[in-house]
Order: sequence, then structure tokens, then C-alpha cells
Amino acid sequence: MSEASIIHRVDRTHADLCELPKDRQSTTVGDCRRPGDTILVTFRAYSPVPGGLEFHVDKEYFFITTSTGENTESGLLNPAGGLCSSRNMKLRFTVLRKSHPIPQHSFSGDNE
Repeated sequence: MSEASIIHRVDRTHADLCELPKDRQSTTVGDCRRPGDTILVTFRAYSPVPGGLEFHVDKEYFFITTSTGENTESGLLNPAGGLCSSRNMKLRFTVLRKSHPIPQHSFSGDNE
């Protein structure tokens, strides 16, 4: 059985708490409701769409899902906890300058 979720961009506080802001001032990044769904994020400083995602150098950004994994309205719109808490479904990243060297990492499927 696959999990369904809506991904939101939130501030650090809400990412740490695994909850959406009460005033719903998060930005929906995308949703995955069927197996194989993907979300494409374009990293740019200015969006051609009003209210679109913008990312600026030297700033941290946070993506979380508080969805429960159930493909129902209540499961998708769950405002706190959800997969963020139960499966650690959150992502933090920092936008670096183009000239900044990117650290090389090697990952394997084994937990060493």
C-alpha cells in the first residue's frame, strides 16, 4: 500500500514541531497521491508566478508533510504530526552560491 502526502514549505519552528502554521501560511510544494507521483522543484531567486516558490542564496528552507499517509481528505490535510513525526518526513536545505564548492557525499543502502 502506498502513502499519500502533501509537501509544504514552512519555517524552521514549524518544521521542528512537525506542524503547519495555524494561519496556514505555508506554501504547498506539491502532492503525491498515487505510486510513481513526483514533485519537481525549480530553484530560482524569482518566480514568474505570483506566490510561487523562490529560493535565495544563504537561506535555509524546510519541507515537511503532516499528512498521515492515508489518501483521504482528513489524511492529506492533517495539520500536525503525521508522516513528519512518524517517519521523519522533513527536509532542510540551504541554497549555496554557485561558486561555493559542493561537498561530495557517498551513500550506500547499508547502515554501517
